[in-house]
Amino acid sequence: MRRGLKGDVEIAGEAAKLAINIARPGLADLAAILDDAFAYWLEHEEPYPTQDGVIPHSPRAELLNALMRIRMPSYKELRSYATDPRSDVKDIATGKIIELLRPSDGPRVQFLNDICSEALPPNLLSKALDSMAPLNSEELALWEGLLYIKNPKIRFSAMSLLHEGNLDPTRVRDLAHAMTGDKEQQIRDRAYRILDKL
Repeated sequence: MRRGLKGDVEIAGEAAKLAINIARPGLADLAAILDDAFAYWLEHEEPYPTQDGVIPHSPRAELLNALMRIRMPSYKELRSYATDPRSDVKDIATGKIIELLRPSDGPRVQFLNDICSEALPPNLLSKALDSMAPLNSEELALWEGLLYIKNPKIRFSAMSLLHEGNLDPTRVRDLAHAMTGDKEQQIRDRAYRILDKL
């Protein structure tokens, strides 16, 4: 299998699918092979197009799926996968990050700090809210702080907190009203829509 995972990209993809079928917790030797193959393809796959173009084949998403059947990557590993240029790898990682945020003792504070520092894409905020609710006071304070951050994409995504049921309506009104003065039209428009629903 090791040779197949590092050969032709199509053969490597089929070998990775086979690995998904046989992977299960405790197969440390297989995990080492998959880790090695993932690193190999990270270096040797054709570049992902930044504009238009054909998306080249890569077995990395299947390799990551197989690895996750053996062991759950750490939050730090998932964070790096969530910023991968390949959308298939990114989608797998972000789904797992959202799962990790469900328990109240999950890496919620780290996640919010990573959004703040732009180590994770801001669009994860709206996806995460349902998993994280209800938020504790520290998480609420961090999330509210994102409404005032310099990056408008983060501010816009953080506005998901202002939708029904997450905060006291008076607090929602105050925050949304403040955001009607934002420099970004999209944020102002969303703030007015939120106020209209109160």
